[in-house]
Amino acid sequence: MSSIAFYAFFGAATRFMQLGIQKRPHYLPSEAVAYPLYMSVCVGIGLWLDSVEDKHMGLLQDRKKLLIEKRARREEELRSFARDHMTGDSHS
Repeated sequence: MSSIAFYAFFGAATRFMQLGIQKRPHYLPSEAVAYPLYMSVCVGIGLWLDSVEDKHMGLLQDRKKLLIEKRARREEELRSFARDHMTGDSHS
């Protein structure tokens, strides 16, 4: 809920800044639809970006899990290789 409020506020602030840059009045009754329009667009884009972020975080977690498992297998292989070859080297 807080992200929706943030994105809506961001949309209103964007419109406010746009009008300030253009040196136009910040609120005219004839243009009253612009603020809700900017707010709605920013909420939609923000929620889409949140879903993209969630997907990417899931992919990163899966990849991290795979890398940790691969590292553990590699360490076990190295330990077993060292055990197998250390027993024959002590007689030299």
